[in-house]
Parts: sequence; structure tokens; C-alpha cells
Amino acid sequence: MDPNETWRRMLEAFEASDWEEAIEFAEALQSWLRIDGFPPITSVGTQSLLIRIDDRDVNRQVADAVSKKILRHAHISR
Repeated sequence: MDPNETWRRMLEAFEASDWEEAIEFAEALQSWLRIDGFPPITSVGTQSLLIRIDDRDVNRQVADAVSKKILRHAHISR
């Protein structure tokens, strides 16, 4: 599994309100993180100011929190 690609596709699906895809990628990422797979590289900010997070533990926490939030939102919205 490529967690960076899964992260990207999960966020794109969420942005497009494609709830089935968002759920699929969020669940895949959650499963990957549960088996101690390495986290995706995450970032925060806006298009004009994007800060890449280089700390593995922080990336794991961000990926976990965001994928759980997307799952909750997607289940409510579909």
C-alpha cells in the first residue's frame, strides 16, 4: 500500500463529496496505520502557504485524526 497515494485520493474524494471513495480510502488508511504501517507525509496550510510535516509521529496522528473525521462526515453525508 502507498499511504501517500491513499491520503491524496482520500482528500480528493472528500473534496468532491464522493463519499463512497472517501470511506474506502479512509478505511484503508486506518487499517494500514493499525498494523503499524508508515504514515503518509501530511501538510497543513493553504495553497499559498503549505507546511510539510516531517515528523513521523505527527504524520501518524494527523492521518489518524483526519481519516476518522472523514469517516464520520462521510457516513453522515451519504
